[in-house]
Amino acid sequence: MTEPEYRLQDLGDRRVLTVGGQEHTTPYSERVVRMLIERKGARRAALYFPFKETRGRHFLAPLFAYLRGRAARDLSVLEVGCSFGHITEYLAEQPEVGRISTFDTDPDFIAMLRAKVEDQGLSKVRDLRHLGNDETRRLPYADAAFDLVLAIGVVEHLPPRHRRAQVDEYYRVLRPGGRLALADMKYTDRQVRRLSELGMLDVERRSLGWRMWWGGPWAPTRLVTATKPRRS
Repeated sequence: MTEPEYRLQDLGDRRVLTVGGQEHTTPYSERVVRMLIERKGARRAALYFPFKETRGRHFLAPLFAYLRGRAARDLSVLEVGCSFGHITEYLAEQPEVGRISTFDTDPDFIAMLRAKVEDQGLSKVRDLRHLGNDETRRLPYADAAFDLVLAIGVVEHLPPRHRRAQVDEYYRVLRPGGRLALADMKYTDRQVRRLSELGMLDVERRSLGWRMWWGGPWAPTRLVTATKPRRS
């Protein structure tokens, strides 16, 4: 499909991207929007503008309600696969979060998130890395380094032979008593089984509906959560 012509206007407090006669407004800076257009094309770039709300809040609000009810605070969070950084932005707004570490295998997305950190003053983002595919199977973080580990829309896209090893890595870097959350449309039953095999507690799977990057009512996103046992 031929990429449509577009126009990007900087109106000071907002940018307006016009694609195919439709206007899409965003608070993101012009440089971030142009980086996204370069990576995804103008039509797909516009889809990312509301993702902090339609993805971040939709998928993670129940988790943070759970954490808030347990008086969680100053959490050290690992976000697996930052993509455009919409989940990162949502995390940065949560009062329970103290520090965010994240990575991606796509250098373009890392560059976009670095720009967002600068533009938006996302001071909670302390560690942002570009990792190769092999590095994601042995994460460059210490054992028990994080209170919360999130992998949203990640595991189902990994090569099947690597999924178990990478879920095991999420377990390794999670602190005893910490919470792990995985959201995907496929294979979540296998994630539940593996987390149970690892001895995790309160392993649960719930439907979040079908608002993901694609799909419909026949393919709902499911959130898997579990708690790492505390040392005896």
